[in-house]
Amino acid sequence: MDPINNSDNQSIPEYSAVLTAETEDEFIEIYNFWYDVYIKEMCKHFASADHEHKILKDYMDGISIVHYIRDETGVIATIRSTPGDIPNPPAKLTDLYGLDMFSDFPRNVLSFSSRLVIDKRWRNTNLLDLLLSESYQFYREKGCQFNFAYCAPSLVQLYERLGMRRYKECIFDPDTGLRIPLIMVIEDIEHLAAVNSPFYKMARKLDNNPEPAVWFKKTFSEQISQVSPQAVPNINLWRFFQTKLHEVESPLFKGLNDNEIDTVIKTGTIITCRTGDHVISHGEIGNEMFLLLSGAVEVHYPEGGREYHLTNIGKGEIFGEMAFISETPRFANVIAMTDVELLIINQRFLKKITDISPGLANKLLFNLSLILCERLQATTLGLVKSIDINR
Repeated sequence: MDPINNSDNQSIPEYSAVLTAETEDEFIEIYNFWYDVYIKEMCKHFASADHEHKILKDYMDGISIVHYIRDETGVIATIRSTPGDIPNPPAKLTDLYGLDMFSDFPRNVLSFSSRLVIDKRWRNTNLLDLLLSESYQFYREKGCQFNFAYCAPSLVQLYERLGMRRYKECIFDPDTGLRIPLIMVIEDIEHLAAVNSPFYKMARKLDNNPEPAVWFKKTFSEQISQVSPQAVPNINLWRFFQTKLHEVESPLFKGLNDNEIDTVIKTGTIITCRTGDHVISHGEIGNEMFLLLSGAVEVHYPEGGREYHLTNIGKGEIFGEMAFISETPRFANVIAMTDVELLIINQRFLKKITDISPGLANKLLFNLSLILCERLQATTLGLVKSIDINR
């Protein structure tokens, strides 16, 4: 199989063959690798983590295939593939992905991808290409028609470019936070071609059954019609967002012209969350900020088993800007007070725009500085008032 081509990637390590874990020692090494990335690097709080032995595994292990790549130091990349015809499938899978909606299909045409993890030293190489190629080949050989996964909001664009689509509401995973459920109709050759998926050149060499794609488009027509900023023509982009904001001016865009605003918006991802959803969780590592297009959220600070209300944030305002700038752990919980629509902008955009348009980067950073100053002032005044009250 041809590996997915990505000409921007750096060279891969010398030991780059995709292996399939089979022995207990291989799995232990992989579980240690997951622990290092999720727990040590990303500061996630997995209930299933074994901190004594520095192992991370869960209910999907033991029923899944794990493909991995190693170099001279050990495991450096993994992807976990789970066929849908496993005996006694965990009930959590049905709830997580809404599998009852796919009851027209036998379980053996379903599949699940998870634990796509790459060591930070190799994240700018085509190890991702090798892993995804191996995984796609696995699902085609198994005769799977649907592949389910979920990802962080900041990674939605990447997964959509692979050919996955959003089809249901966001979920809150206690281990990883807000996540977006996604699905790939594996043999939907038309969609793979439309999004220029790297899987298209693999799929076009094979026989493809069009019926699952027809069923999916009919069943999920409303969900898959969500507007992506990348799909809106430039001439209509700012008009589209003005409609979303109902003429509310966002302080993030102060002093930017229409073309500059288009540039910022075009890099973003739109998601919707339901009332009560945790958009941000205290302590998690993040590198994205959120622009509120509709609805409202509230900010809470957890301390000593209690949550203290800090503020509410409304349409046109941003939150998560501190992690966006510095990639620090989240300070508070942010919870949707109503159904909300959010534009997510991640840190990769800021790094890229600093190189190609330093003037725009300076404007954005200046606006973010003003927002942070205003919020610091409000927090200080609130603290002073609380001291006065308690005297």
